[in-house]
Amino acid sequence: MTLKLGNARLEIIETCIAITSVFIVNTLAIIFNIYEIFPPIDIPLHIGGGIAVGYMFFVLVKLFDIAPSKIILLAFSWIILVTISWEAFELIVDRLTGSNVYGDILDTIGDIINGIIGCIIVVIIKKRTSKS
Repeated sequence: MTLKLGNARLEIIETCIAITSVFIVNTLAIIFNIYEIFPPIDIPLHIGGGIAVGYMFFVLVKLFDIAPSKIILLAFSWIILVTISWEAFELIVDRLTGSNVYGDILDTIGDIINGIIGCIIVVIIKKRTSKS
């Protein structure tokens, strides 16, 4: 595995912007009580997060020249790692602030599934565009 920076700088910047955007929107939704006003907004935010993290994965694949045979398994391992880490972060924030913004275990499982759906979207798009 070798690092190939080349033209990937723009993709790295795009990835950072996408992930930062999801984080900012989530933070604003908490500040302005959007999750309490309109709870279903959580679904597209987690799908969007999954898309951003899935895109980030493919930038890393390009940077490190990962073998094509390992990409699908690594993509799903990556998204599961990131979504579980995010949900752990949400739990810690809830416990430290006493906010209970993030809901129960069913909400957490739904969030993980939505993150995986977002990643699946990126995997499908990447597979289709790489064949053409």
